[in-house]
Amino acid sequence: MARLIAYKALLLSFMVSFISCAQSPAGPVTYVLMVQGKADNELYVDDVLAGHSFGENEDSVGYLLNPYLLQNGRHTLKLKVYPVAGAANGQAYMRLESSVNDGENKILARHPFRIVENKPEEYTWEINIDQLPYQLTGWSAGVDLRSEDSGALAKEVLAYYTRMHKMYESGGHADELISLAKKAEAEKTVYNYRDAKVQETVDLLSKDGYNKKVKMEPIEDYKMVIYGNGKLVTLERNPVAEIAGYRKTGNFAHWSALIGHFDDGNGLYQVPVLLYRPKAGAALERIR
Repeated sequence: MARLIAYKALLLSFMVSFISCAQSPAGPVTYVLMVQGKADNELYVDDVLAGHSFGENEDSVGYLLNPYLLQNGRHTLKLKVYPVAGAANGQAYMRLESSVNDGENKILARHPFRIVENKPEEYTWEINIDQLPYQLTGWSAGVDLRSEDSGALAKEVLAYYTRMHKMYESGGHADELISLAKKAEAEKTVYNYRDAKVQETVDLLSKDGYNKKVKMEPIEDYKMVIYGNGKLVTLERNPVAEIAGYRKTGNFAHWSALIGHFDDGNGLYQVPVLLYRPKAGAALERIR
């Protein structure tokens, strides 16, 4: 029987985020989108994949928006809906919520959509965000990668992933891996509202983990995907039912091409990487 996937890294990330928000004296504002309706779905925020739910068989799912909201103002949500077998036609809705200081969620707005049997649909919702206490540069000033030679871009992206893959496999490259993620982590500190003590703990955990050798899956059976209206690029594994004897609900949809084994031999984890080019002629950098 195929073994199930372990999610230790995701749990740790959630715990750190929770502690960070609870301890922040700044009154952090967190935005969440709830999708109510029994259907597989993908959510995009300003053309960046913010999350997905495949094969979960849940009536509702929630997505954290803060990592993809660079500033206050108008933002475009796009929900792709894939009705599951046997699901009835019916009304469903998206619900935008916010919370302050990790308090009770406040419903800000609802947007209806329909689930149509055997018919994938796409719904767009323009929302206004006005309570973020931060503004991030992110990829906003980056180069539109759609205008570049796709072959050359693909080689550059693969070279970046291959470099990271080799560092994980050989171990002892904590400083280099942390350096590659420096800009991404700096912004994560802001949108996760981490205080100095939490960030210090995260850095120590990261360094300890990055120095260990990791059994990595080959970079294979992937596709290059451009997000963020042309400003972000990543490599995603093509959806498959099984990797290295492990199965996952949703067939590994949208998993990163960087996949490692937990050191206790109990499951796989992915290393999501979003790259952007700060200016013409510059090398690609990790921003998420």
